[in-house]
Amino acid sequence: MAEHNDLGPTGAGSVVANIGGDRGALVLYTPESMVGAEIEVSLAAGGVRTHVAVRERRAGAERQFAAFYPTLVAGEYVVWDASSRPTGMVTIVGGEVAELSVRITDRARGQHHFSLSPGT
Repeated sequence: MAEHNDLGPTGAGSVVANIGGDRGALVLYTPESMVGAEIEVSLAAGGVRTHVAVRERRAGAERQFAAFYPTLVAGEYVVWDASSRPTGMVTIVGGEVAELSVRITDRARGQHHFSLSPGT
């Protein structure tokens, strides 16, 4: 997991997924305490890690907290925690948005260690 960012909330329609063909997207729903944390993902076969910050996402009166990866090449991805440990895998399918929920398992030295579960 990379650094911490102090980014404000996003409103409805403020993010766009660029999916189709061999591109999909990923939403990681998190607890509010993870706002600003950056979560890394990488192809399981290796390669560069991509990271985005967890932000508050607003749609009307509803509030959720999530990291959103708007375009990822289809394939198997590893999600990394604060200590660069793999926490789980997710399959990205072209033209689809994968969703996982993050459950915090430990907070050590200001870093979140977590596990993943399907859906919201």
